[in-house]
Amino acid sequence: MDSVVPLFPELGPQPEAGPDPIPTIRGVLTVALERCPAMSEAALELCAAWELLDELSPGTGLVEKEMPSVFPAGVVVAHARRLVRDAIFCVQPLSLAFVLGDALRHLEAASLILAGEEFSDGPTWV
Repeated sequence: MDSVVPLFPELGPQPEAGPDPIPTIRGVLTVALERCPAMSEAALELCAAWELLDELSPGTGLVEKEMPSVFPAGVVVAHARRLVRDAIFCVQPLSLAFVLGDALRHLEAASLILAGEEFSDGPTWV
């Protein structure tokens, strides 16, 4: 019985969490904010996610990320969402996962807003 292999090992507790993911997430959010229209609702959602990350891990810095300029803000936000989802499984103490969940909700709202803005420039006959 001691050698039971979990069905989804990547979802189980991780013995070594590795480096703090928050600075990397902040770096991706910086790129997303640069590519968002200024003062848009999507930018405000990104700022709300940033504030939650500050609450979670104040002053941990920022890892500058370079992403190809071909990627619009929506693609960059999708990358940030993936990073936050991954961080939820390794954050300690586990109660901080709720804060990351709130940040993820803001990133999902930003994604929806950006998707709507992207498709709003379509043909007028639609």
